[in-house]
Amino acid sequence: MKLTIILVLLFTVVQILSSPARLVERVVIDTYLNKARAVLDFKLILPLREYARNQAGDLNVNELPTLESWASSPSSHTDINRIRQGKVGAQPTWVAQPNTRTPVSKTREQIDVIDRMVDANPTTFEFVTSAQGICDNPVLT
Repeated sequence: MKLTIILVLLFTVVQILSSPARLVERVVIDTYLNKARAVLDFKLILPLREYARNQAGDLNVNELPTLESWASSPSSHTDINRIRQGKVGAQPTWVAQPNTRTPVSKTREQIDVIDRMVDANPTTFEFVTSAQGICDNPVLT
């Protein structure tokens, strides 16, 4: 089962609290969650900058709980194997860097990291950019 990743770009704190993420959540929950064979988890925490130095292509996401820097971190809550066991079919996320001097370039950097992580783990992740992408996921329908 692939974990679908949704990327919603948010550049400011105001946008984090506004409609794009809520719209995706509302559409998916209202339309599919009651009929789904899998569930949605609205929290994907992978501190790729801190622990992988943004080298997502070199990171085996299935072994994160065994890597010391990840296993002991209070900021890394994502365990791909447990996600699969819990039948999580999609995990929407967003990239926002509002507290940096260069939020746009840092946000673009993180989009690239996520894209490389998905490319490096094609049997684990699928990249979609809309609620329709989740709706088209056969695991959730």
